[in-house]
Amino acid sequence: MVSAVDGNDGLDESIWQTICEAVSAVSRGDPAAAQAATDRFAIRVPFDSQPTLYLWWLLRYRVANVLGRRPTADDLHEISQTARSEVLRIVRDPRYVENTLLTVWKLASAEQEMESGRLLVGSVVALGVLLGDPDEDLEGARPHLAEWWRRNLEKVTADGFLDDRATPEARLTARWPKQ
Repeated sequence: MVSAVDGNDGLDESIWQTICEAVSAVSRGDPAAAQAATDRFAIRVPFDSQPTLYLWWLLRYRVANVLGRRPTADDLHEISQTARSEVLRIVRDPRYVENTLLTVWKLASAEQEMESGRLLVGSVVALGVLLGDPDEDLEGARPHLAEWWRRNLEKVTADGFLDDRATPEARLTARWPKQ
């Protein structure tokens, strides 16, 4: 099981700092630094790992705040198109962010679904291009994430989301698309 608590607010400080570093690197247009940061997650990451849960929540929070409501697939397409030029500085596939957003909001088709390490990387890329000031925006979101984490930790744990159920052979590594 991944560490559930480190920081005073209930969040794992190491995971939080790595997310902040990776998202800031994407925002600066530095895919190598973002990849180096995410590699520290011991990146044979199952889909339901703690870093991915944090990123899942942060993306949902950002999109809901931008729109002021639950998004539609069309909204997510429009958001990803708006960020297209920034996305292409980091990855070659302009659909990477859209597919990540669709997955996070459970609107992805089977072909669009992002899993495991790809979802983690896609989430880092999406946050990096969607946040205006990653340092400020992430710190502003942190208390809300911590509150959600505290409220849901028992359920997340009981549902097995923090269990490492994948065999070493079955785990996918975080995959950064070829530059």
